[in-house]
Amino acid sequence: MNKLFQAMVCALVCTLSVTAALRYTADSNVDDITFVNTVGTTFFNQASQEFLIGSSSVVGGNEYSLAFTSRFYSKFTKMAPEKVELDGTSGAANPFYGAKIHLISSVRGSNPVVVGDTAKNVAYVFKSHTDPDNIKIVASPAIKDHAGTAADEIDALYPGPSTTKSLFFASMRDAATTAIPSVGVGVFNVAPQEGELAIAWADTTTKDDFTGNNATQIKSALDGSAQAVSGAVALHWDAGMSRLFVGLDISNTVSGGALSVMVGRFEGGILTFEQFAPATAFGSATTGDKVVGIYGSGQKVAALQLRTMYTSSQLRYLVVLGGAGNTDSASKKSIYALPLVSSGDADKLGTLAKAGVDPTDAFYPDTPFAFKSRHFETAAGADEAPDKTDAAVQVGGGDLPGTVSRIDVVTDAVYAFVDAAGISELGGVFHSQAILNANGSIVSWTNWQRVQGRAKAIFTGNIDAATGDFWTVDSSKTSVFSTRWGISGQNGLLGGTSSSSKVGLVQLMSDTFPVKNAGVQGFFDLPKSNAGFSQTVGERISMFVATGYKKVMLVESGRDVAGVFTPRTGDFSTGELTSTDGSLGGFDDVATRPALIISGGDLDTVQAINSVTIVDDGNYGWLCVGGYAGIAVLQGSAGVGWATAGLKSGLVGLSDSMSFKLLGDLGKVRKLVGQGDKLYVLTNKNLYRITLSAAQVAAGASATVVTLATADDDQRFSDILITDKLALLATSDGMLRSGDGVDVATATSATIDFTDVTMNESTGSVIRFHAVTDSGLETDLYKGGDLYVTNASVPGRSSRCYRFYVKIVSSAVSSTTVAPIKDYYVQNGTKTNYFLSFKDYRNFVVTDGGFLINTRSGYNGTAAVVSVLPLIKLSNRRFSATTYGITVTMPSNSFYGQHVWRPVRSSASGAWIVPGSFGIELNE
Repeated sequence: MNKLFQAMVCALVCTLSVTAALRYTADSNVDDITFVNTVGTTFFNQASQEFLIGSSSVVGGNEYSLAFTSRFYSKFTKMAPEKVELDGTSGAANPFYGAKIHLISSVRGSNPVVVGDTAKNVAYVFKSHTDPDNIKIVASPAIKDHAGTAADEIDALYPGPSTTKSLFFASMRDAATTAIPSVGVGVFNVAPQEGELAIAWADTTTKDDFTGNNATQIKSALDGSAQAVSGAVALHWDAGMSRLFVGLDISNTVSGGALSVMVGRFEGGILTFEQFAPATAFGSATTGDKVVGIYGSGQKVAALQLRTMYTSSQLRYLVVLGGAGNTDSASKKSIYALPLVSSGDADKLGTLAKAGVDPTDAFYPDTPFAFKSRHFETAAGADEAPDKTDAAVQVGGGDLPGTVSRIDVVTDAVYAFVDAAGISELGGVFHSQAILNANGSIVSWTNWQRVQGRAKAIFTGNIDAATGDFWTVDSSKTSVFSTRWGISGQNGLLGGTSSSSKVGLVQLMSDTFPVKNAGVQGFFDLPKSNAGFSQTVGERISMFVATGYKKVMLVESGRDVAGVFTPRTGDFSTGELTSTDGSLGGFDDVATRPALIISGGDLDTVQAINSVTIVDDGNYGWLCVGGYAGIAVLQGSAGVGWATAGLKSGLVGLSDSMSFKLLGDLGKVRKLVGQGDKLYVLTNKNLYRITLSAAQVAAGASATVVTLATADDDQRFSDILITDKLALLATSDGMLRSGDGVDVATATSATIDFTDVTMNESTGSVIRFHAVTDSGLETDLYKGGDLYVTNASVPGRSSRCYRFYVKIVSSAVSSTTVAPIKDYYVQNGTKTNYFLSFKDYRNFVVTDGGFLINTRSGYNGTAAVVSVLPLIKLSNRRFSATTYGITVTMPSNSFYGQHVWRPVRSSASGAWIVPGSFGIELNE
């Protein structure tokens, strides 16, 4: 970990105690409006955690046309007062006073660099900017293009290597100057001169500093010649490989081929460029089936934005917004990930790797032969560029719902800021996580999932790679928000309306599940893709189900509104239905029921309720809940559930004749899993299967129960994962899987043949599973996904996280179905180890690929813990994860011994939700 990031993270190992969903203020006095003028461009400085904005228009006298803030403030600081020190002259006119801003960047980790709209070929470096009364700026000479002619503008800026004070730039030559619009790329240094900052252009040909500029022309055709470029240029510097990636937007004007990505490197201090891949790699791809290369006159290929991904398995990929063969609008919705050569000859490093090749693991040559690196080393050859429809390449499994304004990458996750609503989805921020195979390679991606908690078009934004918080500028371009951990209030989201927090979900949960009854004891997000819900656009619904002592709460978390799926926000209380006899009596106006709170009846028998699932037998759907003393099913007369068409928006499908009734005679329930018509019940000592039908549900205590497994006398069960034919069981003695060739849906205790899954250096007990699947449903793990396994010991005050790749279960379970991901530390054949160690006890571990949220209930006089850990180089490293990341403060009614349950990300709004004895805490 580099020193800069380490210092930043160490500064954040503090306890955060703030209100969720922070709207920043500036020069506007209107609620929910930050700026009088509209924002045109932004930049987030990860090292300083400063968020900078620039105005989109000229507004006379506007001192906030350039401004900044940080996560430690709630207000923007103006950077555009009328007078500043400019090039050493005090009281000079500020070039950004009331101005329109063209670009914002920074010297890596420090000084902001700004380009205005009136002199687009001049860069200004801020020597100081935090005090409006003491702003000092240095102006560069006018930039020149690769032909030595004054450029029309600087088209892109990107911070240079962290070891230097430099920036990369791209300059354009348009058709008025040359027959072929083209791009030049170079670098300039911001160096100290007699104690002051000064700017010197670096000649990329001779290394000499001089007052002109010698940018290198980018050869964008597959045959190495220049090609027409529209002007959209993307720059990205990868520090780990010391490579500059350049992305272009090209409309091919010749019958030959065009390439949208080039790779730059310093050789002897000179910036030189290589083709990202040879022409032969793309075959005769005239139909746009590749990502960055295409043949044929009139064809289009674009790399509108670029990021590099360094996965938690230590492999490198290039993430591209754009693609080949797309229209302009389609290019702004498609994101791809391409493997990169990350070891070997200098002229191949950073170029396209051959698709489908296993990576190479490197180890140090001396005992104990410690793991050194994992890399792709085979460059793409003839017709070996991956197709853009490959599961490993297509991020999110397909296009975003609207045009993408920005992409960010954090470890194994891609985040996309969408600035327009789609046909059936609103805009916002979306996320996709890479699914890794046993060798650490990306084999597929999770489907795009909403994150951030605010479902509306986002003009632009950034994600803080240290905390997981999002900065966003909404589509009005006047309001700036940042997510925060807290209990929220009056935020217009889950915290209530702008005028009242009392009607919000946070308050409703606290009121419904008070601390004296141990608060929330289970919180479950049921996404709109759930098999028990209608999949018809216009009828779709998602649901929260919260449970506690003798009580269940159903919350409509999202629904279709005029055909567009819309999260419920603000008021969750008006129209709520409260029942105290275990029934839905009074459920007569479904259109206005945001929440159903049910207690009494047979729920009193179940007592502490901790598990929820839906079972659908093709005729009816049932909501099943389980807890300390039994299982109850929401049912109507003769055991019927809601119709197989599924629950619809407004909770249509439920009726006032339904109530919770006991099923079977099972106690100490740890987890319920529904798959098809099967209900799997895990208790602390047994695993059962019940095949549901209306008759079985109506049978109640007499329902037929099949025992699949029974623990030994000194053994306990803690978690179960059922996926198609496969069953995974977490026990106090380790992790088990169902046997080879066994189908859990038809197995018996005599045939299920549970088999040990090896976990080297395990502390013994396995307590939790977390599945990463394309759909987000853990029951879909059989389609190919990742499994995070928490191995923990309370007496030993320790816990570890292991990772496994679950291969596609096509016909039968085998010995290779569950394969450990190679998170090993030393060279030792097939021996693998844990992913990370907390060196402290943890109850739950969940991840979105960018961040790992882990929790621990209070015990032995210690307070509960909620921690957010950035996944930075965790694989193959031994360290205590408890020394990194941020720790979230519990709500004010926290107490020693309080419990915290599994963190959940709302599938409707994207907000993180942490339930516990205090109610819920949010990041939105």
